[in-house]
Amino acid sequence: MKQSLFESRHQHQWQTFAEQLTQLEQGKAKATDVADFPHQYRRLCQHLALAQQRGYSSYLVDPLQTYWHFFSPTSRAWYANSGASC
Repeated sequence: MKQSLFESRHQHQWQTFAEQLTQLEQGKAKATDVADFPHQYRRLCQHLALAQQRGYSSYLVDPLQTYWHFFSPTSRAWYANSGASC
């Protein structure tokens, strides 16, 4: 699949995820507004893996990777924001 088609098919999902993430970071999220956040995150991870495997440009991969890294278990930001202990 060409990168442009991949982007056009999934751009709305990535925008929704970014909006949910912003709400969470600002403490303005209601449970009903972000109920599907874990599902959206898993989908974003799948899209990142596909984009990397297909060799899409860093213009597409880098923003997806930034979201993934923020929540990855090895990320200090993830631990700090989750309340988990290291």
